[in-house]
Amino acid sequence: MIKLVLKNKKIYSEKELKKLKKSLEYLEYILNSNLFKEKVLIQRFKDSGGLSCDEIYNKITHNYTKDKKAVIEVTLDIYKVSGTLINSVKYSQKSILKTYLFKHIFKYLNKEKIASILIHNLAHKIGFTHKGIFSRTRKYSVPYSLEKIVYKFQ
Repeated sequence: MIKLVLKNKKIYSEKELKKLKKSLEYLEYILNSNLFKEKVLIQRFKDSGGLSCDEIYNKITHNYTKDKKAVIEVTLDIYKVSGTLINSVKYSQKSILKTYLFKHIFKYLNKEKIASILIHNLAHKIGFTHKGIFSRTRKYSVPYSLEKIVYKFQ
């Protein structure tokens, strides 16, 4: 079972914290569901490093569940800056997933979108990549495919 824990809770407003907690609970529910597993196993991934769907699923889940008490520490920095990008990633430590969300956009994001941003960045953290420029295969890369699965999860 995967457990997501929000780090640095003191840096968020009460409203932001509530929204982030809901997003993390939602993503945690998805990652631990059989339906997520089924969706990953039938997905047609590109740029997967030669891994099968089963190997991708195992890398996502077992990368963090070696001790059967998997805890993924998530740090989100919400900050005010002008620009049009929704998210960018920075890993400050190997054990921490750090995602930056622009404050002027964060307020409009729902829990599904925040969860999808997090899974995209989690995929990067465990070694999956995609092309930096737009290409026909980019949307089928592991990070973008997982983002779509989470965003449209039902």
